Amino acid sequence: MPEPAARETAGSVIALLEGAFMLGRAARSTAPVLAAGRAAAAIVRAALGGA
Repeated sequence: MPEPAARETAGSVIALLEGAFMLGRAARSTAPVLAAGRAAAAIVRAALGGA
């Protein structure tokens, strides 16, 4: 993956997970983190061309 795409993908995944951690703490639930994990995996798969 080219460096600019890798940087953008990594930034998106980090932002997604940080938001999920905050939501999870506020809700006292792991559900936002689990959902974010699934979304992060989909983002990375899409960035890699659906691999």
